[in-house]
This record gives sequence, structure tokens and C-alpha cells, in this order.
Amino acid sequence: MDGRVDGASGSTTRYVAGALFGLASVTIWAGWMSVTRLGVTTSLSVYDMTMLRFGTAGLVLLPVLLREGLGLDRVAAWRLLVLICGAGAPYAVVANMGLRTTPAAEAGVLIPGVMPLFVALISALLLAERFARVRKIGYALISVGVVLIAGVSAAVSGISTGHLLCLSAAFIWACYAVVLKQSRSARCMRWPSSRWDRRCCSRRSIWPSMA
Repeated sequence: MDGRVDGASGSTTRYVAGALFGLASVTIWAGWMSVTRLGVTTSLSVYDMTMLRFGTAGLVLLPVLLREGLGLDRVAAWRLLVLICGAGAPYAVVANMGLRTTPAAEAGVLIPGVMPLFVALISALLLAERFARVRKIGYALISVGVVLIAGVSAAVSGISTGHLLCLSAAFIWACYAVVLKQSRSARCMRWPSSRWDRRCCSRRSIWPSMA
């Protein structure tokens, strides 16, 4: 009996922790959208915002890069290129250019909102992945939400370059998510060769898991 109680308690704790992390992730994304929109529509350029984001992060993570290296012995060069472009400065430049002419509320729908749809589409077409009914329903609901929020605005004012750039940013990130998922799976099929590998293989990434 005690075992069942402990198991239920542990499951509840993990659920609450996951919900809190998910809420934190949404908050960070929302803050990034709003701050970036403010920056690129006032005194900062698209490239200023990109440099602030990745210049600071690069300096903070430089010791990790020097210690771990680029990981070319664990990830193919083309995969690394997709990972860098999909979640690095190229993605940020495209997203920032979209936010320059698209309201943050609409960009929030078109970028992180559409990412899971693109991930599912790429996985289905290139990896022949099949989805359970529950996930199909989830994708359908996401599509309805995108149409209701961004589609109505586009129908009234027309589809702008900003909308297309936001969708392009979502597609770029989706490519990153799919390649990351494949790279993690391939790497974890053999014995992890470093502490970094062991940490990566012991965790699940939220975006690839949406595929």
C-alpha cells in the first residue's frame, strides 16, 4: 500500500515539476517575443538583437565549447550545421526580421505555435513516422488555433512578408528539432563517451518530443 502511495506521490511530483517547467518555458518565449518586437521596432536593428542574444550566450558557454569541443566525433558535420542554423543566429535573424513587421501576439502563434506542426510534417514525410490518434487531435487543435488567431488577421490585412518570415523561422527551428532528435537517438544507441553525452542521453528535449 505504501509503495502505491509513494508511486502516486512521485508521479504527481513529476507532473507538477513538468507543468512548472512548461510554464517557465512559455514565459521565456513570451518575454523573448515581446522584448524582441520592442527592440526591432525602436532603436535596435535585427542584427543588434541577434548579437545581444548570441554574443552574450557565446561568452557564457565558451568554456563549455573549449572543454567539450564541437562534437564532430559524435555528430555528423551536416547535422551540426543544421543544428547551428536551426537554433542559432540564422534562425534568430529570420525570426527578428519577421517580428519587425508582425505583432508579437501573431508571431507567438506563427513561430512557436506552428513549430510542432512542421516537426510532425517533416517527421512524417522524411522519417515515415506515424502518430497516435491523440497526437493527431492535438495537431488539429493547433491548426484551428493558428487559423483563428493569425488567419483572421491575415484575411483582414493580407499576408505580409513578416508572416512568411515567422513561418520560415518556425520551419527552420523544426528542422533543428528533428535533427536533434535523430542525433540524440543515434548517439544514445552506443555507450555515451563523455559526461556531456550522459547528461544529454538522460534527458528528453521538449521540442523534439513534439514530433
